[in-house]
Amino acid sequence: MNFYWLKKLLFIIGILTHVVSLYGQHMSPSKEKLVDFYQSQRYDEAATYLSEFYVKGTTDEDLLAGLAYTNRMAGNYMAAEQYYLALLALDTVNIKTLLNLASISFQRGKNREARAYYLRVLAQDSVHIGSYKALANIAQVNGELETAHTFLEKANVLSPFDIDIAYELAQLYIASKDYRVADAVLSTALTADTTNMLLLKAKAQATYGMQVYGEVVKIGERLLTHGDQSDMLLNLLALAYYFENKYEKCIGILQMLEDRDDLKEAQLYYMAMSYKKLNRSKNAVIYFDKAIETAISPNVANYYVEKGIQHEQLSQNLKAVHAYQKSLQFTVMPITYYSLGLLYDHKFNNKKTALRYYRSYLNEKPSDKDAKIYSKYVHQRISELEHAKP
Repeated sequence: MNFYWLKKLLFIIGILTHVVSLYGQHMSPSKEKLVDFYQSQRYDEAATYLSEFYVKGTTDEDLLAGLAYTNRMAGNYMAAEQYYLALLALDTVNIKTLLNLASISFQRGKNREARAYYLRVLAQDSVHIGSYKALANIAQVNGELETAHTFLEKANVLSPFDIDIAYELAQLYIASKDYRVADAVLSTALTADTTNMLLLKAKAQATYGMQVYGEVVKIGERLLTHGDQSDMLLNLLALAYYFENKYEKCIGILQMLEDRDDLKEAQLYYMAMSYKKLNRSKNAVIYFDKAIETAISPNVANYYVEKGIQHEQLSQNLKAVHAYQKSLQFTVMPITYYSLGLLYDHKFNNKKTALRYYRSYLNEKPSDKDAKIYSKYVHQRISELEHAKP
């Protein structure tokens, strides 16, 4: 190819490049097509479609915003974040962009970055309630309850009738036993929504903490008539009835929990005490027994057995006997009788007592994996002791 044709070819390529560039600059996405994608929630397809118009380094804010939005709605947070960052580079104080980046960062578990973005929002708008709420949430996730408290207090000052803010703040006050402050926050919010069940339930908690049991009963009965039969409410109401000397009602509520197999030690105690107050001693004894049984860990017997084994290792045989006997007070386990039999047989040379424990072991009909070996030895040893010369 001679120089003339080469020069002509380069000229044509240059013209085509310029035309394509001009075409690309003036070409824009179809609004109708985007509306169709959005209405049918085909955000993945919308993002793919918009990417056809994207050129690295573009300053087209509408295109970047569209790509950021569609990728976020499609769940592609990494891509969405990059487009929002490109928008932020064009306008570093844009609150909408900062909020989107904060939200995406939080969704991706990047709490530190999310916090920084929300603080940048507050630097532009010091009364942005949503940022205070979000910062409080991040603080709670991080276990920073005092910080969460601070942000929620600021949000509550700005919006004292916001249900979510009032409830969350009240719960923090209740957790720190500041019941009167919690009640004040809830009372203010309730003036705007007097039938809000969430706020009323929190108020029941606060008034219970304040020991205003009559108010707890009033709120609890109201919630009960509206269908709230949560364990928390029933527990508060039952105890409030008890302290208001309404023992029959206390029993009735606790029986509702009992029907769910959900009575804890304290509830069993108040059930027993209610029967006691009503002079129904037989029922009182039953529930005191249940309270005692519930209060004791089912593993206590095992703990004493393990303790006894360690005393044996230290040659503290009397202490080992005491530990094994304590174990039997909680749960009878064949291995405990076996261990006592061995101690009296070989450490104390008390054959009569050893025989008693060996027989008790067999009477329990042991069925654990080592029972066959132990039972064989015990049968043999009983025979030897019974035929031994006095």
